[in-house]
Amino acid sequence: MPRIALFVYGSLLSPRIVRAVLGRAPRPLRATLQGYRRVSLRAQAYPGLLPDSTATTRGAVLYVDARELRVLDRYEGEPYRRERVVVRLDDGRTRSAQTYVLGAGARRLRTERPWSLEVFLRRRRLRLPASACGSQVAGADLP
Repeated sequence: MPRIALFVYGSLLSPRIVRAVLGRAPRPLRATLQGYRRVSLRAQAYPGLLPDSTATTRGAVLYVDARELRVLDRYEGEPYRRERVVVRLDDGRTRSAQTYVLGAGARRLRTERPWSLEVFLRRRRLRLPASACGSQVAGADLP
């Protein structure tokens, strides 16, 4: 099955969450997406991604198959839609990838609060399966 590059920037930066959703944790490749901003959303635990020509978003690329992408589509749900983007891997190579961005109707949920994977995991620990807490990808520069 062909592998699909997926740029992740929120809860899917946690290998344990990815494993809980997919049943496996693909090896993340650190990457940067130019022209998009990660934003916190009003009354939501998860972040969103919006076009912003002045912004850069740190994240990772996961390689998944078509079945896994459908599973992730269900996990992401509304208000997200998939969009094709170009990301720069930390080794300097560029890759075409897909990512989840906020749909036009959800942009009103945007707040100016920063979003942090570590804070998300601390606050959500009791609501996620035990296997879905923690992060090997998040470092000082992520998210």
